[in-house]
Amino acid sequence: RDWFELWPLGMESHVVLDFQLSASSSKYSLSGADKGRLNLNYTFNTNTSKIETYGGWIAADDDSVPWLQVDFITNVTISGIATQGEDEGDAWVTSFEISYGYSKNSLQDYQVDEQVK
Repeated sequence: RDWFELWPLGMESHVVLDFQLSASSSKYSLSGADKGRLNLNYTFNTNTSKIETYGGWIAADDDSVPWLQVDFITNVTISGIATQGEDEGDAWVTSFEISYGYSKNSLQDYQVDEQVK
């Protein structure tokens, strides 16, 4: 029987550190790649009347090809991906493609039956 145990790689738990995340852009200084994590909540400080963090990564409005990249440092097997929208707004990804490789300069599109996925 071929099987292996599945476990999260660390995006929600912060095992994947902020420096391992990069993005094509961010709309606000508080909505960068480090906010591209599951179950991250928008926080507003009522004492200072300031937003402390957005509940997700938000690409800049003029970014026509937004991307979020994770450097896992070591080889990993990805068997599933979970996404969610920003918790305090109407911003979410409706489609995405997966690329993989050993460096930013050698990425390949993930394909099944010659179809980019």
